[in-house]
Amino acid sequence: MPPFAATAAVPSGAEARWVVLASRTNLDEAVGIASVYEWRFDQVRVVRSSNGWLAVIAGPVPIPEGARAAKQKLLANGGVPADLFLSNGSEFKEIVWKPEKIKLPSWSTGSSRAVNFDSNGLSVTIDSVQNDAESRSPRITAFENGRRAFSSVLTDVSTGDGASTVRIAPLDPTSDRTDIVFSAFWGGAHCCTVTQIFSRQHGKWTQVQASVLDGDGYTFSDLDQDGSLELVSADNSFLYAFAPYALSWAPMVVEQLRGGKILDQRHSGQFVTSYRRDLYRMEHAASLDKSLWSSNGFLAAWVATKALLGEFDDAWRRMEASYDKNSDWTMQVCSQALKLADCPESFKVNASFPEALKAHLQEHGYLSPSTPQTPQASQPAPAQVASQAPSTVDTPVPEPAVSDKDNYEQATSSGTGFFVSESGEILTNFHVVNECRRPVVLQGRSVPLPATIVALDETNDLALMKVEKQGGQFAKFNVKVRLGEAVAAYGYPLSSILSSGGNFTLGNVTAQTGLRDDSRYLQMSAPVQPGNSGGPLLDSHGNVAGIVTAKLNAFAAMLATGDIAQNVNFAIRSATAVSFLLANGIEVTFANDAASSPKLDAPDLADFAKEISVAIRCH
Repeated sequence: MPPFAATAAVPSGAEARWVVLASRTNLDEAVGIASVYEWRFDQVRVVRSSNGWLAVIAGPVPIPEGARAAKQKLLANGGVPADLFLSNGSEFKEIVWKPEKIKLPSWSTGSSRAVNFDSNGLSVTIDSVQNDAESRSPRITAFENGRRAFSSVLTDVSTGDGASTVRIAPLDPTSDRTDIVFSAFWGGAHCCTVTQIFSRQHGKWTQVQASVLDGDGYTFSDLDQDGSLELVSADNSFLYAFAPYALSWAPMVVEQLRGGKILDQRHSGQFVTSYRRDLYRMEHAASLDKSLWSSNGFLAAWVATKALLGEFDDAWRRMEASYDKNSDWTMQVCSQALKLADCPESFKVNASFPEALKAHLQEHGYLSPSTPQTPQASQPAPAQVASQAPSTVDTPVPEPAVSDKDNYEQATSSGTGFFVSESGEILTNFHVVNECRRPVVLQGRSVPLPATIVALDETNDLALMKVEKQGGQFAKFNVKVRLGEAVAAYGYPLSSILSSGGNFTLGNVTAQTGLRDDSRYLQMSAPVQPGNSGGPLLDSHGNVAGIVTAKLNAFAAMLATGDIAQNVNFAIRSATAVSFLLANGIEVTFANDAASSPKLDAPDLADFAKEISVAIRCH
């Protein structure tokens, strides 16, 4: 096949031209812009031009009346940049991005007609069952080696024809067979697709209930290029929340199927690029329609996406300056510590857009609340799991680096923290300070400074403290930590028997998730001991890659597996910590590009870690 440069040029006199929609130097921005037009034009792509810039192009489009007339027609139809132009393509050298086209094997049926097919070692039938004289519900039945493997009826769907679709999709790399996606649209305005996924784990088929989603439901894309597809959707909780449906926008949600469970990956560093591109998509749409910057429906999704990228503070300031203060759309919050959906009507109160948005972002996992405000349904932090009865040994669990039995009245060293600002704010673990009555902090053998607990987040095992201090070193954050990256842990472990001047250990990032693929955590091999909890996990440039939180309970692991696990330790991802800090008004400093930031030798890295770290003692 000839290179793109050889085929892009439209022959002289031909009645077709490429539409050049934008030129950028940043690939993520170019891709985000291209995605705005993916559904309007055929052949949308990003190409490198002869001048080195990245052009967002579409087409070629016919120009039967000439290029000028074709351009005017495009502009008259709207929804395109005023500075677009048409090109014969002679300056285009190579394609650097084009939309991912994934075609999955699929089968569909409607009415009472059954469809039979063989796939994945299964014999599958999709049909429907009669509910009443006018409605049917879709059904799937699968046999393996002559025996029924699974069967299910989508009872939430009741339509005239019982239509459904089955797709075969490689979602879970741990599955024994390729996963089966069974879905149906239940009809009605603006709603809804019901989806079940069948995944074969350890020789047994597991049924996974996926989200009920607006429109056609999930799309599937290999965002991290690992051969397994992610489940991509929009957060439907934003629809109608701040504006009518037609004016609502919803932030992207990325999920993965792992071990027969759907895991939310919004806070995973693996998908920062995908969220960045989606943010560029939204911002380009707003450049075409300036009214979006005062549309509460748009701003809600935009602020949520910025929050996931660690840019909440900037987004909030810009939102407050431009939101529609005269909107007549009713927005409410719960006056009690309940989710809005669970809140009795008598406790619901009307709220302004900023009030409603802040509560919504906290409730739906975009922000860490300054204090626990609602019951949390998410997975417990590793340190909390460890406090369960020791008889629970079927799953290896981590134990806090600080024992719950510390005698606080004797001012035993209960953990570590580190400065995140010049004005004395300190980040640590929730479990380090949760029972502190009079916390103090020390650096080495310095005079203890009294500290105030400012905010607590039990769900993510994070806490914010403050001491009276001005100036000095503080942490920068690296939210793009890579598997295998060298890291160093610093803290004040076992200070009654080890050095009171701090302890520095080296290791690597050994996994990008925690126990059971919890995306809030990463696993590392740097040794830690009781007292390391809350300390910084630094990359080789001195940036905080995580917050040390727990180590694997080796005894429980031995009972569960028969093996003794060594150097299996966990840290809270810096992206999770950044969201917590931004939600509490702390201006976070992000790491510079690694290429422009020198690596530190181990002694220099230890010196820096010591400068930003403190021992925390509870009385």
